[in-house]
Amino acid sequence: MVVEARGLEKTFRIPTHRVDSLKERILHPYSRGEVRLLRALDGVSFDIHQGEFFGIVGRNGSGKSTLLKLLASIYKADAGKLRMAGRLAPFIELGVGFNVELTARENVLLNGVMMGLTPQQTRDRFDAVIEFAELEEFVDLKIKNYSSGMLVRLAFSAMLQADADVLLIDEVLAVGDAAFQQKCFDEFARIRDAGKTILLVTHDMGAVHRFCDRAMLLERGSVAEIGDPDRVAARYIELNFSEAAREGAAHPSAAGERSGDGGAEILEAWFETGDGERATVVTAGAPCAFAARVRFDVAVEDPLFGVVLQNDHRDTVLAASTLWSEPHPGRFAAG
Repeated sequence: MVVEARGLEKTFRIPTHRVDSLKERILHPYSRGEVRLLRALDGVSFDIHQGEFFGIVGRNGSGKSTLLKLLASIYKADAGKLRMAGRLAPFIELGVGFNVELTARENVLLNGVMMGLTPQQTRDRFDAVIEFAELEEFVDLKIKNYSSGMLVRLAFSAMLQADADVLLIDEVLAVGDAAFQQKCFDEFARIRDAGKTILLVTHDMGAVHRFCDRAMLLERGSVAEIGDPDRVAARYIELNFSEAAREGAAHPSAAGERSGDGGAEILEAWFETGDGERATVVTAGAPCAFAARVRFDVAVEDPLFGVVLQNDHRDTVLAASTLWSEPHPGRFAAG
């Protein structure tokens, strides 16, 4: 077992009123501002095995980054037990561990020692770090002059060369351009084949499906799902879009929007899974059906049934009708 977490809890005290000046402090020396409690993690438990590629997903504010900082010993848990085996290399926030007043050369040498390498090992791997980051022309430039993309390439390359047993990688990888991201994904495959353990925090369900052996979904600081990455990804999408659908229903943008001559009225419409169950979320690639309940106010013969699916920008995503599949659906009496 590389990581064993049991009942992790972390709460932050956030002041409702900040004292930002010396004058306020002098005038109110004994005032203690009110605080609100933000429970970032609430009893999180999981295990990660040697050589596993483990994904951590969840909506913004679900506790993903807080959990990674606990694993990296940046934060201390308020309660629970956390055990980790092996040397750790974190890649959590853009530029963490770097001094912006130093050059790339100086930062790489310093960062390598901080990650547990000897000064000689760091010097031996310096060229490999710069080559992977493709920053040969900017080695002696202070990193405060680097773009965010250059900085993320340097940080990620330095982490790879640390040759740690466990890699913690946050969503900051998304800052890199498409070519560098693909290069990193290829490196993920090599690292996994070498038996290293990777924890990846991401909003990219494609990466979860492509790389992860298992995944965990956090929701409001608690574990909502853990196990098969495809099932976790589907649950993540359901949490995101079912809530968006509920908010859209509560605040309709086109309430009462109707067309036609009133000869028929759509009373209800929904999607169904391949098993005929109503669904608020439809999985990509899975069979589904669109169903509607319609009331005819006048007798109609061979009506055309159609559906147009639009996104929130009113762009048509899907259009289908009975024009070709069932051009003569029959006669429908009034009522």
